[in-house]
Amino acid sequence: MTTKLSQIQRPFLLNITGAYRTSPTAALQAITGIMPLDIKLVAEAQFVQLTRLKKILTIEGEEYNYETYEEKVTGWSRHPEEFIDEERVNLEENLSAVGEINIFTDGSKMGQGVGSAFCVFGKQQELITQWQGRLSPKHSIFQAELIALHEVVKYAQNHQNKMGWIRAHVGHLGDEKADELAKEAITSTEAAVLTVPLPRSSAKQDLKQRALAKSQRCWDDGINPPSDRPEITA
Repeated sequence: MTTKLSQIQRPFLLNITGAYRTSPTAALQAITGIMPLDIKLVAEAQFVQLTRLKKILTIEGEEYNYETYEEKVTGWSRHPEEFIDEERVNLEENLSAVGEINIFTDGSKMGQGVGSAFCVFGKQQELITQWQGRLSPKHSIFQAELIALHEVVKYAQNHQNKMGWIRAHVGHLGDEKADELAKEAITSTEAAVLTVPLPRSSAKQDLKQRALAKSQRCWDDGINPPSDRPEITA
């Protein structure tokens, strides 16, 4: 199987690089940064076992537990357009005319981690309250945004009954403050440490990095694919 996969991959590598037909397959893979198909196949199979078959994997001494990752959602049974009244969403840019309070959310992701935050301003642009949460570097920016919205919904239940939408970063004080709080939350010791499942994309990225490392070790050790025999034509 490994030999067959290498034979399938080789013509594509030659076309991509424009190299001589006598060039070793391993060298073509190293030049293009494309890992051998058999190593890629193992990584994909591990991802399926972990996320779809719900198996606990141990790879090079490190355990991967499917319970650590998010469950795949099936989607809405009804589209929000069918049951949300247009008047429930306010597009007014003049926030002082909308309600007694205005709430802003944001999420931020940097190398040190992921931050989530919201802040509440009154009509006079005074800061009423704020919230910050911290996630691990493996969490996604999308999770940070959704968590901030979830916390806002809990806070706003007893304060307002209308949603609003403004363009991001249009100069509103609250928008800038939420962005600042989300960035601060990444390293702040006062931010709530959030425990939520990791996104499936983090598992895929981890397995991909392991596969790339294995491919690099094969190259460093001089291990060539079984079909790495130059094609010589008369």
